[in-house]
Amino acid sequence: KAQTEHNSEVPFTTRGQSLLVGNVYCGHCGAKLTLATAGRSYRKKDGTLVKKTYPCYKCYNKAMSPGKCDGQTTYGTTVLDNLVDQIIRIQLERILLQKQHDREVSVAKAKVKLLNDQYQQKQRDYQDLRAETLKVIQGTSRLNVDLLNSLVDETTAQLKELEGQVQ
Repeated sequence: KAQTEHNSEVPFTTRGQSLLVGNVYCGHCGAKLTLATAGRSYRKKDGTLVKKTYPCYKCYNKAMSPGKCDGQTTYGTTVLDNLVDQIIRIQLERILLQKQHDREVSVAKAKVKLLNDQYQQKQRDYQDLRAETLKVIQGTSRLNVDLLNSLVDETTAQLKELEGQVQ
């Protein structure tokens, strides 16, 4: 049993046209699917014999010991290969979407950091203008009261705008 479990994780093949052989398992019993061929032959009206063969995957347990598996014996290669192809495409799409989402999140974080830095700078400017207002009241500042009021109003408006952008 240990030998079977160990070997069940090692693929039969990693090259060739049948890459799924040994890499896919029966959904009913868990045995590996092996590559086989099925076919039929028929006679044309002119009497020539035509033999057609089709590759297919077979459940090892169902084919070799029928009591071990209650699923189907063969699986069409086209159907199974297309199903695996779809699953791989879906997973790759998820990976790409996740990378795109991570990129967008990092851009948004950088933008928020920049806006926060600008907001902090405007707050410092506002505090400086308030300190200058005290100097105007005491008569020690060279700034005009009207100019100072307009600067305070402008800085307050910029602070509100930056606060809204950060939100």
